[in-house]
Amino acid sequence: MLLAGSASAQPGAIALSSELNRVDCEIYDEVPGLINFYVLHVFSAGATSSQFMVKIHPGVVLTWLADTITEPFISIGNSQTGIAITYGSCLVSPIHILTITYLAFGLTEECSYLEVTPSPAAALPEVLVTDCSNPPKLYASTGGAIVVNPNAICWCNFHWPDPVGPTTWGQIKALYR
Repeated sequence: MLLAGSASAQPGAIALSSELNRVDCEIYDEVPGLINFYVLHVFSAGATSSQFMVKIHPGVVLTWLADTITEPFISIGNSQTGIAITYGSCLVSPIHILTITYLAFGLTEECSYLEVTPSPAAALPEVLVTDCSNPPKLYASTGGAIVVNPNAICWCNFHWPDPVGPTTWGQIKALYR
């Protein structure tokens, strides 16, 4: 399988978020209950599919319950062991790919995190996406992470500003670094 160059393409990134409509890479596990993580394909001019997995790092005390795939997408596998998702058409980001539901116990250590990583079943050891060309080209993408129970040492410094959300000048400058 040939991996296309990324000079002219914008494969984007596969991000984890605590919010459905914007990328926010912090979440809290403070009390027992259900926690949803939203997987978003962001910063892409157009994509038709993605392949990745979500790795839980040490310190995270969550039990995976389910993946809810955005309709009419089709998937093979699951987010915990490797998943490939086709979007059904060419979509421009942000694309809500799926929602992952975990059972939380309020026991996750500070500064723990979940991360989007390559699927073990992928043809290449990369987070993969396909573009909207005919036939679609395969591109390596980046995978994001979400900090669980952040503190002053491990807080997440990326918050995708939305038109009505509060932001700071430092967050705006960070977008261009």
